[in-house]
Amino acid sequence: MTNSKKGKLGEKYVKEYLVNQGYVISKNRENGCDLIAIKNKKKIKIEVKTTSNFAGGIPDMHSSEFILIDDKYFFVADYLYVLRIDKKNNPIQLDIISKKEIDSFSDSHKLVERIRTTKLDRVLNKREIGATIMLPSKNNKK
Repeated sequence: MTNSKKGKLGEKYVKEYLVNQGYVISKNRENGCDLIAIKNKKKIKIEVKTTSNFAGGIPDMHSSEFILIDDKYFFVADYLYVLRIDKKNNPIQLDIISKKEIDSFSDSHKLVERIRTTKLDRVLNKREIGATIMLPSKNNKK
């Protein structure tokens, strides 16, 4: 599966998750985020990354997902949702990380061709930030 198709699949699963949480998904798009979700008149911008890597970490991010201020990169969206899928492309785990948590590592983000978030990856892998939601498997449904 191409990265583009994997990304669209991730957005689809995250949309379903958000709708089940009571959000309405806006058709508008903004730079630096994949989805805009609205609940109780509050709008949140969400960037979605999809990976089959269960060892932790975050797929490299695009520079358009960050803004450069005083030589530091700050996340544009309000939340990063990292969807982890199995070999059959079923959603297994959803890591949700806030802008505040990501920006607390702004001094260590490096621009290569994309934004490399190595220190943030290590902390996420230790479950020191963000929230992890184990998703129901299609194989477990009766």
